[in-house]
Amino acid sequence: MIDAKRLNEIRERLDLLAVTGGAAILDQLLKQDIPDMLNELERKNDKDDPPTVMLESPYAGDVESNEDYARRCVLDSLRRGEAPMAGHLLYTQVLKDANPTERELGIRAHLAWLRRSRGVVVYTDRDVSPGMRRAVELSMSLRIPVTQRKLKGYGS
Repeated sequence: MIDAKRLNEIRERLDLLAVTGGAAILDQLLKQDIPDMLNELERKNDKDDPPTVMLESPYAGDVESNEDYARRCVLDSLRRGEAPMAGHLLYTQVLKDANPTERELGIRAHLAWLRRSRGVVVYTDRDVSPGMRRAVELSMSLRIPVTQRKLKGYGS
């Protein structure tokens, strides 16, 4: 699995290669490390899978209306051929949003999925909350594409 430890090992080998010109290190990178990473990326990004997207919509405030809106956003995304994740709908089913510790657990889990998504879709019919802004800022810093979207016919 490509994780922080594995990436650091590869960086160290590249640094050593740059300093020493070591053929054995280059051989290891070309024959094992790079093919392993490419194979893993292919598994994670199967061309036949719908694109994974993280959905952002408001939650706090009028929770009942915001949950209904979020469900509509999920349906809209599915109908567009995407594989959406709406962490604010999922995690609030098992965590108490009013409990700061549990709320932070949910946010961290949501952001972990966001980092692994091919894109972020921000539904803006009900405005953009501070939590949504946090997700957009993270997405932009990671160069994950962000799309703003409104539901067709919502609020009309």
